[in-house]
Amino acid sequence: MNSIVNSLNGNKDYVKMLKDSNSYLITGLNDSAKALIALSACAVKNKSGIIILKSVQSAKKMVYDLEFFNDEYDICYLPSTPINYYNVSTESREEENQRINVYKKILENKKVIVVTTVDFVMQNVLSESLNITTNFKLKNSDKTDIETLVKTFTSLGYTRHDAVEGKGTFSVRGDIVDIFPVNMDNPCRIEFLFDEIDSIRTFDVLSQRSIDTLKEISVCQTEENLISDNKIEYVISKLEELLEKYNSSVKMSDEISSDIERLRKGDYKNLISKYYKLFTDKDYNPLEFFISKDFEIFIDEYDRLIEKSQNIIYENEEVISHLVKKEYIDSQFLNKYVPFEKIYNDILNNNKIYLLQKLNDISLKGINTIDFDTKELSIYRQSLFETLPVDIAKNKDKIIVIS
Repeated sequence: MNSIVNSLNGNKDYVKMLKDSNSYLITGLNDSAKALIALSACAVKNKSGIIILKSVQSAKKMVYDLEFFNDEYDICYLPSTPINYYNVSTESREEENQRINVYKKILENKKVIVVTTVDFVMQNVLSESLNITTNFKLKNSDKTDIETLVKTFTSLGYTRHDAVEGKGTFSVRGDIVDIFPVNMDNPCRIEFLFDEIDSIRTFDVLSQRSIDTLKEISVCQTEENLISDNKIEYVISKLEELLEKYNSSVKMSDEISSDIERLRKGDYKNLISKYYKLFTDKDYNPLEFFISKDFEIFIDEYDRLIEKSQNIIYENEEVISHLVKKEYIDSQFLNKYVPFEKIYNDILNNNKIYLLQKLNDISLKGINTIDFDTKELSIYRQSLFETLPVDIAKNKDKIIVIS
């Protein structure tokens, strides 16, 4: 723990807060101070943490501030998964790869501080998306063949291209297989000698030059939701039953028939939100995963998260209403956003939570409160420098964050 993070231990109220099992409201914090408080609390208790913020912009600012103070944690931005009822992808593969890498680090018990947005915790997920345990290891001199390797990479969610273009892709040229594992920073070139791996090297995508020779690699799955064949068959059987219900609706019948064909081809990724209730019999909120891993939980500006949540719910309901009228979806199977207030009451309220606030104007009542006097000093605000010695003299046990 560095000296800046460790300096908070001189505050008696702060030390008491860490030992207490109750939730705490921490007020008077600017953005940098929120990062310092969260990082220090995790470091002192030797735990990982998750910070929930209103927007992507504020989340990325938090990542920047955490990295400034940090010297021992892996700071991870966790992008949200958009709820999508259409048959086209609405997010980049890069964002999915980011989530997979975060989950993998957590399952490997690495020390992380995860930064995410409120919409991420507002939706339920399949348990498969948080169980990134499928890895395929390859070593020099392994006995295998290219055809088997292609089938394995495809089953892990990798897509075949003429040349490796980015993470989650692979290519085959003669006795050479190139793959860019989502858990590695550079792609790998696997060369075969008959049915045996002769060499494994990392290389640069642009120059194609080798970087390093490896003895072995571990290829992580690139799809969050690797659904079993049995579950897919179950979903298909339920949709076939649903066809009978909509036999008088040409639009719905055509839509369901089309979705059945996509499922039979293994193209289920963009159908999960649409038929969520068929893919699972239990609602699973991602926060339950972090709680099970004993994460410290930080909520940034509670009332702003509630306001953002209400806007997300309203927009989601408008989309659903429109698609139902167009006879495109059956609303009984959908994955829908859950109000953040409900998540707080049902899940978070039973655990210790740190509520990070600038002002003590939160709507929640009856929470232990600790106040910090934080100020951002700037060469353009000379008057703050002039009052700094006076502030320190009056508040010897307080910390004034200079950023």
